[in-house]
Amino acid sequence: MDPKLVDLQPDSVADWLDRLPYTRLDECGHLLLGALQSLSRTQVAVGTRHKLLKLYLAALDRFFPALETQIVSDEVVSSTKARQAARLGMALFDALFAGFKRTLVERLEKRSLLEREQPKVELLCLALLTARMQAKLAMECYSDLPLHFWHDCHQLYQLAEESGWQERRHAPTESIAVVYRQILLMGLTDGKHLGDNEIAAAKGLIFRLAPRIELIPLTGLTKTQGFGYQVDPARDDPPHFLPLKPQVAASGEFWVYLNDIIDALQQPDGLARQLASEAAIPADLTVEVARKLAEEWTQPRRRRQPRQPVQQWLSLTAQLLPIWLTLRPAPVEPVEDSPIPVLGRPAPPALFQAVNQSQLGFLLRGNPQEQALRTGELLLLAPQLQPDNRLLCAVRWAAAPLGGNDVECGVELLGPAPEAVEVLPTITHQDDVFQPALHLPAQPRLGRPALLVMPGRPFSRLREFVLRDNQGETRIRVTRVELQTPFYQAMEYRRSQDL
Repeated sequence: MDPKLVDLQPDSVADWLDRLPYTRLDECGHLLLGALQSLSRTQVAVGTRHKLLKLYLAALDRFFPALETQIVSDEVVSSTKARQAARLGMALFDALFAGFKRTLVERLEKRSLLEREQPKVELLCLALLTARMQAKLAMECYSDLPLHFWHDCHQLYQLAEESGWQERRHAPTESIAVVYRQILLMGLTDGKHLGDNEIAAAKGLIFRLAPRIELIPLTGLTKTQGFGYQVDPARDDPPHFLPLKPQVAASGEFWVYLNDIIDALQQPDGLARQLASEAAIPADLTVEVARKLAEEWTQPRRRRQPRQPVQQWLSLTAQLLPIWLTLRPAPVEPVEDSPIPVLGRPAPPALFQAVNQSQLGFLLRGNPQEQALRTGELLLLAPQLQPDNRLLCAVRWAAAPLGGNDVECGVELLGPAPEAVEVLPTITHQDDVFQPALHLPAQPRLGRPALLVMPGRPFSRLREFVLRDNQGETRIRVTRVELQTPFYQAMEYRRSQDL
Protein backbone atom coordinates (compact mmCIF):
# COMPACT_ATOMS: atom_id res chain seq x y z
CA MET A 1 0.00 0.00 0.00
CA ASP A 2 1.19 3.51 -0.79
CA PRO A 3 2.43 5.04 2.52
CA LYS A 4 0.50 8.19 1.64
CA LEU A 5 -2.73 6.17 1.92
CA VAL A 6 -1.99 4.85 5.42
CA ASP A 7 -3.78 6.84 8.10
CA LEU A 8 -1.21 7.96 10.67
CA GLN A 9 -3.35 10.46 12.56
CA PRO A 10 -4.28 9.03 15.98
CA ASP A 11 -7.60 10.92 16.16
CA SER A 12 -8.87 9.72 12.78
CA VAL A 13 -7.57 6.18 13.44
CA ALA A 14 -9.45 6.14 16.77
CA ASP A 15 -12.61 7.23 14.97
CA TRP A 16 -12.15 4.53 12.31
CA LEU A 17 -11.56 1.85 14.95
CA ASP A 18 -14.71 2.92 16.78
CA ARG A 19 -16.77 2.38 13.61
CA LEU A 20 -15.45 -1.10 12.79
CA PRO A 21 -18.06 -3.89 12.38
CA TYR A 22 -17.11 -5.74 15.57
CA THR A 23 -20.03 -8.17 15.25
CA ARG A 24 -18.84 -9.36 11.83
CA LEU A 25 -15.79 -11.19 13.08
CA ASP A 26 -14.08 -12.21 9.87
CA GLU A 27 -14.48 -8.80 8.21
CA CYS A 28 -13.45 -6.87 11.33
CA GLY A 29 -10.45 -9.10 12.00
CA HIS A 30 -9.08 -8.75 8.49
CA LEU A 31 -9.56 -4.97 8.57
CA LEU A 32 -7.54 -4.79 11.80
CA LEU A 33 -4.88 -7.11 10.43
CA GLY A 34 -4.57 -5.12 7.20
CA ALA A 35 -4.21 -1.86 9.13
CA LEU A 36 -1.48 -3.32 11.40
CA GLN A 37 0.42 -4.74 8.43
CA SER A 38 0.22 -1.40 6.60
CA LEU A 39 1.50 0.42 9.67
CA SER A 40 4.46 -1.99 9.90
CA ARG A 41 5.48 -1.11 6.33
CA THR A 42 5.26 2.65 6.87
CA GLN A 43 7.95 4.96 8.25
CA VAL A 44 6.47 7.02 11.07
CA ALA A 45 7.74 8.88 14.12
CA VAL A 46 8.29 6.55 17.07
CA GLY A 47 5.90 8.48 19.32
CA THR A 48 3.14 8.32 16.72
CA ARG A 49 3.66 4.59 16.16
CA HIS A 50 3.48 4.07 19.93
CA LYS A 51 0.12 5.89 20.13
CA LEU A 52 -1.31 4.04 17.12
CA LEU A 53 -0.32 0.63 18.46
CA LYS A 54 -2.04 1.36 21.77
CA LEU A 55 -5.20 2.28 19.83
CA TYR A 56 -5.03 -1.00 17.90
CA LEU A 57 -4.45 -2.89 21.14
CA ALA A 58 -7.58 -1.34 22.65
CA ALA A 59 -9.54 -2.32 19.52
CA LEU A 60 -8.19 -5.87 19.72
CA ASP A 61 -9.19 -6.05 23.39
CA ARG A 62 -12.71 -5.16 22.28
CA PHE A 63 -12.73 -7.57 19.33
CA PHE A 64 -10.92 -10.63 20.65
CA PRO A 65 -13.41 -11.94 23.28
CA ALA A 66 -15.99 -12.58 20.56
CA LEU A 67 -13.37 -14.22 18.33
CA GLU A 68 -12.15 -16.36 21.24
CA THR A 69 -15.73 -17.46 21.94
CA GLN A 70 -16.03 -18.64 18.34
CA ILE A 71 -12.77 -20.56 18.65
CA VAL A 72 -13.52 -22.34 21.92
CA SER A 73 -17.25 -22.90 21.32
CA ASP A 74 -16.39 -25.32 18.50
CA GLU A 75 -13.96 -28.21 18.63
CA VAL A 76 -11.12 -26.26 17.08
CA VAL A 77 -9.31 -29.29 15.68
CA SER A 78 -12.48 -30.48 13.93
CA SER A 79 -14.06 -27.18 12.86
CA THR A 80 -12.71 -25.41 9.78
CA LYS A 81 -14.42 -22.21 10.90
CA ALA A 82 -12.80 -22.36 14.34
CA ARG A 83 -9.36 -23.06 12.84
CA GLN A 84 -9.72 -20.06 10.50
CA ALA A 85 -10.66 -17.87 13.48
CA ALA A 86 -7.64 -19.19 15.40
CA ARG A 87 -5.29 -18.38 12.51
CA LEU A 88 -6.74 -14.86 12.31
CA GLY A 89 -6.27 -14.34 16.06
CA MET A 90 -2.67 -15.58 15.95
CA ALA A 91 -1.89 -13.30 12.99
CA LEU A 92 -3.34 -10.28 14.82
CA PHE A 93 -1.31 -10.86 17.97
CA ASP A 94 1.80 -11.61 15.92
CA ALA A 95 1.46 -8.30 14.05
CA LEU A 96 0.87 -6.38 17.29
CA PHE A 97 3.78 -8.12 19.04
CA ALA A 98 6.09 -7.22 16.14
CA GLY A 99 4.88 -3.61 16.28
CA PHE A 100 5.60 -3.22 20.00
CA LYS A 101 9.06 -4.83 19.62
CA ARG A 102 9.96 -2.52 16.73
CA THR A 103 8.80 0.56 18.58
CA LEU A 104 10.75 -0.46 21.70
CA VAL A 105 13.92 -0.92 19.63
CA GLU A 106 13.45 2.51 18.05
CA ARG A 107 13.02 4.14 21.47
CA LEU A 108 16.09 2.34 22.85
CA GLU A 109 18.14 3.63 19.93
CA LYS A 110 17.36 7.22 20.86
CA ARG A 111 20.14 8.37 23.17
CA SER A 112 18.72 11.77 24.02
CA LEU A 113 19.03 12.92 27.62
CA LEU A 114 15.40 13.99 27.42
CA GLU A 115 14.20 10.50 26.48
CA ARG A 116 12.06 9.22 29.36
CA GLU A 117 12.18 5.70 30.75
CA GLN A 118 8.43 5.19 31.20
CA PRO A 119 7.52 4.80 27.47
CA LYS A 120 10.18 2.08 27.14
CA VAL A 121 8.85 0.24 30.19
CA GLU A 122 5.31 0.53 28.86
CA LEU A 123 6.32 -0.86 25.46
CA LEU A 124 8.13 -3.79 27.05
CA CYS A 125 5.11 -4.53 29.24
CA LEU A 126 2.72 -4.35 26.28
CA ALA A 127 4.97 -6.55 24.15
CA LEU A 128 5.05 -9.30 26.81
CA LEU A 129 1.32 -8.99 27.49
CA THR A 130 0.69 -9.47 23.77
CA ALA A 131 3.05 -12.47 23.76
CA ARG A 132 1.12 -13.93 26.70
CA MET A 133 -2.13 -13.64 24.75
CA GLN A 134 -0.45 -15.35 21.81
CA ALA A 135 0.78 -18.23 23.99
CA LYS A 136 -2.65 -18.55 25.60
CA LEU A 137 -4.36 -18.68 22.20
CA ALA A 138 -1.87 -21.28 20.96
CA MET A 139 -2.88 -23.50 23.91
CA GLU A 140 -6.58 -23.00 23.21
CA CYS A 141 -6.32 -23.83 19.50
CA TYR A 142 -3.68 -26.58 19.79
CA SER A 143 -1.25 -24.80 17.46
CA ASP A 144 2.43 -23.95 17.45
CA LEU A 145 3.87 -20.53 18.15
CA PRO A 146 5.48 -18.58 15.29
CA LEU A 147 9.17 -18.57 14.50
CA HIS A 148 11.34 -16.35 16.76
CA PHE A 149 8.59 -16.08 19.42
CA TRP A 150 10.66 -17.61 22.21
CA HIS A 151 13.87 -15.77 21.30
CA ASP A 152 12.01 -12.46 21.38
CA CYS A 153 10.36 -13.21 24.74
CA HIS A 154 13.70 -14.23 26.31
CA GLN A 155 15.42 -11.12 24.98
CA LEU A 156 12.66 -8.83 26.26
CA TYR A 157 12.89 -10.27 29.75
CA GLN A 158 16.69 -10.12 29.67
CA LEU A 159 16.40 -6.43 28.81
CA ALA A 160 13.99 -5.95 31.73
CA GLU A 161 16.43 -7.60 34.14
CA GLU A 162 19.42 -5.64 32.89
CA SER A 163 17.45 -2.40 33.25
CA GLY A 164 15.94 -3.29 36.61
CA TRP A 165 12.38 -3.20 35.24
CA GLN A 166 11.26 -6.76 36.03
CA GLU A 167 8.91 -5.63 38.81
CA ARG A 168 7.38 -2.83 36.78
CA ARG A 169 3.89 -3.26 35.38
CA HIS A 170 1.34 -1.81 32.99
CA ALA A 171 -1.51 -1.16 35.42
CA PRO A 172 -3.50 -3.05 36.49
CA THR A 173 -1.83 -6.18 35.13
CA GLU A 174 0.87 -8.35 36.69
CA SER A 175 4.53 -7.34 36.75
CA ILE A 176 6.90 -8.09 33.86
CA ALA A 177 8.46 -10.90 35.94
CA VAL A 178 5.09 -12.59 36.53
CA VAL A 179 3.95 -12.27 32.91
CA TYR A 180 7.22 -13.80 31.67
CA ARG A 181 6.86 -16.70 34.11
CA GLN A 182 3.30 -17.31 32.88
CA ILE A 183 4.62 -17.47 29.31
CA LEU A 184 7.35 -19.92 30.37
CA LEU A 185 4.85 -22.14 32.16
CA MET A 186 2.55 -22.24 29.11
CA GLY A 187 5.59 -23.06 27.00
CA LEU A 188 6.51 -26.16 28.96
CA THR A 189 2.89 -27.39 29.03
CA ASP A 190 1.94 -29.81 26.27
CA GLY A 191 -1.65 -28.68 25.73
CA LYS A 192 -2.17 -31.18 22.90
CA HIS A 193 -2.84 -33.89 25.49
CA LEU A 194 -5.55 -31.85 27.25
CA GLY A 195 -9.20 -31.82 26.31
CA ASP A 196 -11.11 -28.62 25.52
CA ASN A 197 -12.63 -28.44 29.01
CA GLU A 198 -9.26 -29.16 30.64
CA ILE A 199 -7.52 -26.26 28.87
CA ALA A 200 -9.49 -23.66 30.88
CA ALA A 201 -8.50 -25.31 34.17
CA ALA A 202 -4.86 -25.57 33.05
CA LYS A 203 -4.75 -21.86 32.17
CA GLY A 204 -6.27 -20.95 35.53
CA LEU A 205 -3.65 -23.01 37.38
CA ILE A 206 -0.79 -21.61 35.28
CA PHE A 207 -1.77 -17.99 35.86
CA ARG A 208 -2.06 -18.50 39.63
CA LEU A 209 1.06 -20.61 40.11
CA ALA A 210 3.50 -18.80 37.82
CA PRO A 211 4.63 -16.24 40.47
CA ARG A 212 6.09 -19.15 42.48
CA ILE A 213 8.60 -20.08 39.77
CA GLU A 214 12.26 -19.62 40.68
CA LEU A 215 14.58 -18.38 37.93
CA ILE A 216 18.18 -19.01 38.96
CA PRO A 217 21.25 -18.19 36.82
CA LEU A 218 23.06 -21.42 36.01
CA THR A 219 26.44 -19.86 36.71
CA GLY A 220 25.45 -19.23 40.33
CA LEU A 221 23.50 -22.41 40.93
CA THR A 222 24.74 -24.49 43.85
CA LYS A 223 22.14 -27.26 43.74
CA THR A 224 23.41 -30.31 41.87
CA GLN A 225 20.44 -32.64 42.21
CA GLY A 226 16.82 -32.48 41.14
CA PHE A 227 15.07 -31.80 37.87
CA GLY A 228 14.49 -28.45 36.26
CA TYR A 229 14.08 -26.60 32.99
CA GLN A 230 16.92 -24.85 31.21
CA VAL A 231 16.42 -21.60 29.29
CA ASP A 232 19.01 -20.17 26.92
CA PRO A 233 17.95 -16.58 26.02
CA ALA A 234 20.05 -16.76 22.85
CA ARG A 235 17.95 -19.62 21.42
CA ASP A 236 14.45 -19.67 19.95
CA ASP A 237 13.28 -22.48 22.26
CA PRO A 238 10.83 -22.90 25.14
CA PRO A 239 12.15 -24.15 28.50
CA HIS A 240 13.96 -27.45 28.00
CA PHE A 241 13.56 -30.26 30.56
CA LEU A 242 16.73 -31.73 32.05
CA PRO A 243 16.69 -34.29 34.88
CA LEU A 244 19.98 -32.95 36.30
CA LYS A 245 21.80 -29.62 36.37
CA PRO A 246 24.14 -29.38 33.34
CA GLN A 247 27.86 -29.30 34.02
CA VAL A 248 28.55 -26.42 31.61
CA ALA A 249 26.42 -23.29 31.34
CA ALA A 250 26.68 -20.42 28.88
CA SER A 251 26.43 -16.84 30.08
CA GLY A 252 22.83 -15.73 30.51
CA GLU A 253 21.35 -19.23 30.81
CA PHE A 254 19.12 -19.87 33.78
CA TRP A 255 17.39 -22.73 35.52
CA VAL A 256 13.61 -22.86 36.06
CA TYR A 257 12.67 -24.53 39.36
CA LEU A 258 9.11 -25.70 39.88
CA ASN A 259 9.45 -27.22 43.37
CA ASP A 260 6.88 -24.92 45.03
CA ILE A 261 4.49 -25.30 42.11
CA ILE A 262 4.65 -29.11 42.19
CA ASP A 263 3.98 -29.04 45.94
CA ALA A 264 0.91 -26.86 45.35
CA LEU A 265 -0.39 -29.12 42.56
CA GLN A 266 -0.10 -32.16 44.78
CA GLN A 267 -2.46 -30.49 47.27
CA PRO A 268 -4.89 -28.81 44.84
CA ASP A 269 -8.03 -28.42 46.96
CA GLY A 270 -7.40 -24.73 47.72
CA LEU A 271 -6.68 -23.96 44.06
CA ALA A 272 -9.79 -25.87 43.04
CA ARG A 273 -11.96 -23.76 45.35
CA GLN A 274 -10.45 -20.54 43.96
CA LEU A 275 -11.09 -21.51 40.33
CA ALA A 276 -14.58 -22.74 41.15
CA SER A 277 -15.52 -19.39 42.73
CA GLU A 278 -13.68 -17.09 40.32
CA ALA A 279 -13.98 -18.86 36.96
CA ALA A 280 -16.81 -21.37 37.52
CA ILE A 281 -14.47 -24.28 36.77
CA PRO A 282 -15.64 -27.50 38.49
CA ALA A 283 -13.44 -28.41 41.44
CA ASP A 284 -13.11 -32.07 40.42
CA LEU A 285 -11.91 -31.00 36.96
CA THR A 286 -9.27 -28.72 38.50
CA VAL A 287 -8.04 -31.54 40.76
CA GLU A 288 -7.72 -33.89 37.77
CA VAL A 289 -5.88 -31.30 35.65
CA ALA A 290 -3.58 -30.46 38.59
CA ARG A 291 -2.63 -34.13 38.78
CA LYS A 292 -1.89 -34.21 35.04
CA LEU A 293 0.21 -31.04 35.13
CA ALA A 294 2.24 -32.23 38.14
CA GLU A 295 2.97 -35.49 36.32
CA GLU A 296 3.84 -33.78 33.05
CA TRP A 297 6.03 -31.03 34.51
CA THR A 298 7.89 -33.54 36.69
CA GLN A 299 8.47 -36.05 33.90
CA PRO A 300 7.57 -34.73 30.42
CA ARG A 301 6.41 -37.24 27.82
CA ARG A 302 9.13 -38.74 25.68
CA ARG A 303 8.93 -41.19 22.82
CA ARG A 304 9.39 -44.73 24.08
CA GLN A 305 8.64 -46.60 20.86
CA PRO A 306 10.53 -46.33 17.55
CA ARG A 307 8.52 -44.85 14.68
CA GLN A 308 8.43 -46.36 11.22
CA PRO A 309 7.49 -44.08 8.29
CA VAL A 310 4.42 -45.25 6.38
CA GLN A 311 2.42 -43.89 3.48
CA GLN A 312 -1.07 -45.29 3.95
CA TRP A 313 -4.46 -43.67 3.42
CA LEU A 314 -7.16 -44.46 5.97
CA SER A 315 -10.84 -43.65 6.23
CA LEU A 316 -11.64 -42.19 9.67
CA THR A 317 -14.91 -42.19 11.60
CA ALA A 318 -15.02 -40.58 15.05
CA GLN A 319 -17.27 -41.02 18.13
CA LEU A 320 -18.95 -44.14 19.44
CA LEU A 321 -22.41 -43.75 17.92
CA PRO A 322 -21.24 -43.05 14.33
CA ILE A 323 -18.79 -45.96 14.67
CA TRP A 324 -21.62 -48.16 15.98
CA LEU A 325 -23.82 -47.19 13.04
CA THR A 326 -20.97 -47.85 10.60
CA LEU A 327 -20.44 -51.33 12.01
CA ARG A 328 -24.15 -52.07 12.32
CA PRO A 329 -26.32 -49.94 9.99
CA ALA A 330 -29.47 -48.49 11.53
CA PRO A 331 -32.60 -50.60 10.90
CA VAL A 332 -35.27 -49.46 8.50
CA GLU A 333 -37.89 -50.03 11.22
CA PRO A 334 -37.34 -49.40 14.94
CA VAL A 335 -36.64 -52.52 17.01
CA GLU A 336 -38.18 -52.94 20.45
CA ASP A 337 -35.74 -52.00 23.26
CA SER A 338 -33.03 -51.22 20.67
CA PRO A 339 -30.61 -48.41 21.64
CA ILE A 340 -30.88 -46.82 18.22
CA PRO A 341 -34.10 -45.45 16.74
CA VAL A 342 -34.47 -44.93 13.00
CA LEU A 343 -31.59 -42.55 12.27
CA GLY A 344 -29.86 -41.20 9.21
CA ARG A 345 -26.48 -42.49 8.21
CA PRO A 346 -23.45 -41.06 10.00
CA ALA A 347 -21.36 -38.35 8.35
CA PRO A 348 -19.08 -39.64 5.58
CA PRO A 349 -15.68 -40.75 6.88
CA ALA A 350 -12.75 -38.38 6.53
CA LEU A 351 -9.60 -39.34 4.66
CA PHE A 352 -6.36 -39.26 6.67
CA GLN A 353 -2.81 -40.27 5.90
CA ALA A 354 -0.81 -42.39 8.34
CA VAL A 355 2.53 -40.56 8.48
CA ASN A 356 4.31 -42.96 10.81
CA GLN A 357 3.54 -45.98 12.93
CA SER A 358 4.75 -47.58 16.14
CA GLN A 359 3.71 -50.68 18.07
CA LEU A 360 1.24 -48.52 19.98
CA GLY A 361 -0.42 -46.47 17.25
CA PHE A 362 -0.17 -43.95 14.42
CA LEU A 363 0.52 -40.34 13.61
CA LEU A 364 -2.30 -39.19 11.31
CA ARG A 365 -2.61 -36.09 9.16
CA GLY A 366 -5.62 -34.89 7.17
CA ASN A 367 -8.76 -32.76 7.03
CA PRO A 368 -11.38 -33.98 9.53
CA GLN A 369 -14.31 -32.60 7.51
CA GLU A 370 -17.35 -33.31 9.74
CA GLN A 371 -15.58 -35.78 12.05
CA ALA A 372 -15.03 -34.72 15.67
CA LEU A 373 -11.37 -35.00 16.65
CA ARG A 374 -10.57 -34.36 20.29
CA THR A 375 -8.28 -35.83 22.91
CA GLY A 376 -9.84 -39.03 24.26
CA GLU A 377 -12.20 -39.59 21.32
CA LEU A 378 -12.69 -42.98 19.67
CA LEU A 379 -11.72 -43.49 16.02
CA LEU A 380 -12.56 -46.25 13.56
CA LEU A 381 -9.79 -46.55 10.96
CA ALA A 382 -9.97 -48.59 7.76
CA PRO A 383 -7.23 -48.80 5.09
CA GLN A 384 -8.52 -47.62 1.73
CA LEU A 385 -7.21 -50.73 -0.01
CA GLN A 386 -8.49 -53.09 2.71
CA PRO A 387 -11.71 -51.52 4.03
CA ASP A 388 -12.70 -54.60 6.04
CA ASN A 389 -9.50 -54.53 8.13
CA ARG A 390 -10.91 -52.08 10.65
CA LEU A 391 -9.05 -50.81 13.71
CA LEU A 392 -10.44 -49.15 16.83
CA CYS A 393 -8.20 -46.38 18.20
CA ALA A 394 -8.29 -43.56 20.76
CA VAL A 395 -6.99 -40.02 20.16
CA ARG A 396 -4.10 -39.31 22.51
CA TRP A 397 -3.37 -35.79 21.27
CA ALA A 398 -4.50 -33.47 18.50
CA ALA A 399 -2.96 -30.35 16.96
CA ALA A 400 -4.03 -27.75 14.40
CA PRO A 401 -0.92 -26.33 12.65
CA LEU A 402 -1.32 -22.71 11.57
CA GLY A 403 -0.65 -23.38 7.89
CA GLY A 404 -3.28 -25.14 5.76
CA ASN A 405 -6.48 -26.98 6.68
CA ASP A 406 -4.93 -30.30 7.72
CA VAL A 407 -4.70 -31.32 11.36
CA GLU A 408 -2.52 -33.89 13.10
CA CYS A 409 -3.33 -36.39 15.80
CA GLY A 410 -1.55 -39.18 17.61
CA VAL A 411 -3.76 -42.24 18.12
CA GLU A 412 -3.37 -45.32 20.30
CA LEU A 413 -4.40 -48.66 18.83
CA LEU A 414 -7.00 -50.40 21.01
CA GLY A 415 -7.56 -53.44 18.81
CA PRO A 416 -8.65 -54.83 15.44
CA ALA A 417 -12.05 -56.05 14.26
CA PRO A 418 -14.36 -54.01 16.56
CA GLU A 419 -17.98 -55.15 16.77
CA ALA A 420 -21.15 -53.18 17.46
CA VAL A 421 -22.98 -54.60 20.50
CA GLU A 422 -25.66 -53.54 22.96
CA VAL A 423 -25.47 -53.55 26.76
CA LEU A 424 -27.93 -53.14 29.61
CA PRO A 425 -27.14 -53.11 33.36
CA THR A 426 -28.96 -55.89 35.16
CA ILE A 427 -29.73 -53.51 38.03
CA THR A 428 -31.50 -50.49 36.53
CA HIS A 429 -34.93 -48.87 36.29
CA GLN A 430 -37.69 -50.70 34.48
CA ASP A 431 -37.86 -48.31 31.53
CA ASP A 432 -34.16 -48.57 30.69
CA VAL A 433 -33.21 -49.91 27.26
CA PHE A 434 -30.10 -51.39 25.75
CA GLN A 435 -27.32 -48.92 25.01
CA PRO A 436 -24.79 -48.94 22.14
CA ALA A 437 -21.30 -50.19 22.94
CA LEU A 438 -18.29 -51.61 21.11
CA HIS A 439 -16.65 -54.99 21.60
CA LEU A 440 -13.03 -55.90 20.83
CA PRO A 441 -12.32 -59.64 20.47
CA ALA A 442 -9.58 -61.24 22.55
CA GLN A 443 -6.10 -61.59 21.04
CA PRO A 444 -4.69 -64.74 22.71
CA ARG A 445 -1.34 -64.58 20.89
CA LEU A 446 -0.70 -61.12 22.34
CA GLY A 447 -2.16 -62.00 25.72
CA ARG A 448 -4.91 -59.38 25.35
CA PRO A 449 -8.40 -60.14 26.71
CA ALA A 450 -11.67 -59.14 25.09
CA LEU A 451 -12.76 -55.57 25.87
CA LEU A 452 -16.08 -53.81 26.18
CA VAL A 453 -16.00 -50.09 25.33
CA MET A 454 -18.78 -47.93 26.79
CA PRO A 455 -19.36 -44.17 27.10
CA GLY A 456 -19.03 -42.35 30.42
CA ARG A 457 -17.85 -43.98 33.65
CA PRO A 458 -19.95 -47.16 33.99
CA PHE A 459 -17.24 -49.27 35.68
CA SER A 460 -17.79 -50.71 39.11
CA ARG A 461 -15.93 -53.90 39.94
CA LEU A 462 -18.04 -56.98 39.14
CA ARG A 463 -20.95 -54.84 37.96
CA GLU A 464 -23.20 -57.02 35.85
CA PHE A 465 -24.50 -56.27 32.35
CA VAL A 466 -26.46 -58.08 29.70
CA LEU A 467 -24.35 -58.14 26.53
CA ARG A 468 -26.28 -58.56 23.27
CA ASP A 469 -24.37 -59.42 20.11
CA ASN A 470 -24.86 -61.54 17.00
CA GLN A 471 -24.75 -64.69 19.13
CA GLY A 472 -27.56 -63.61 21.44
CA GLU A 473 -27.57 -62.33 25.03
CA THR A 474 -24.95 -63.11 27.69
CA ARG A 475 -24.63 -61.97 31.28
CA ILE A 476 -21.17 -60.56 32.00
CA ARG A 477 -19.36 -58.84 34.85
CA VAL A 478 -16.70 -56.16 34.27
CA THR A 479 -13.48 -56.85 36.15
CA ARG A 480 -10.89 -54.18 35.26
CA VAL A 481 -10.54 -50.87 33.38
CA GLU A 482 -8.03 -51.32 30.57
CA LEU A 483 -8.28 -47.75 29.23
CA GLN A 484 -10.06 -44.61 30.39
CA THR A 485 -10.45 -41.36 28.46
CA PRO A 486 -12.55 -38.29 29.32
CA PHE A 487 -15.42 -39.86 27.35
CA TYR A 488 -15.10 -43.67 27.45
CA GLN A 489 -13.98 -46.73 29.40
CA ALA A 490 -12.58 -49.90 27.88
CA MET A 491 -13.15 -52.73 30.36
CA GLU A 492 -12.16 -56.36 30.70
CA TYR A 493 -15.04 -58.68 31.54
CA ARG A 494 -15.92 -62.28 32.24
CA ARG A 495 -19.11 -64.24 31.88
CA SER A 496 -21.10 -64.17 35.09
CA GLN A 497 -21.33 -67.98 35.19
CA ASP A 498 -17.50 -68.19 35.22
CA LEU A 499 -17.15 -66.15 38.42
